[in-house]
Amino acid sequence: MASRIRVLDSANRTMQRLGYLKALAAIVNESETSNLETLGKKLISRVTQRARLVPPFDTDLHEYAQRRLTDGSYKELRARILHNSGPATVELQDVYLADPSLPSNTGKQLDANWRRYPYLGTSLELIKKGTYSAMTRSLVLLRAYD
Repeated sequence: MASRIRVLDSANRTMQRLGYLKALAAIVNESETSNLETLGKKLISRVTQRARLVPPFDTDLHEYAQRRLTDGSYKELRARILHNSGPATVELQDVYLADPSLPSNTGKQLDANWRRYPYLGTSLELIKKGTYSAMTRSLVLLRAYD
């Protein structure tokens, strides 16, 4: 069987989380067809959903906040987590990225990144280009590690 080489022509830091591909595969399997904008924005919406956590916060989240939530927009959230000073509302991706069993704590998605992951999905043939519909590989990815 001949194999093909896949070239990722615009890979970047935000594409390093393969877990986001599984979320993308779930989204693409929810409907028969989609478009790039809908697919990308649904992914961002899903990973940036907020969860309310109450202190005491675990050490992993504490270390993640100290190392990664350094932008001024995270000032209040960071202080709450570092000082265990009340409930904190964090994005699901922050909980995921705080997990030390992952190779790194980077790859946070922002609203402006909605285009990037669908392109990665088409490059890896998880998503059909043009119709942005599910391909067999996306189903396999969804069943892996269940």
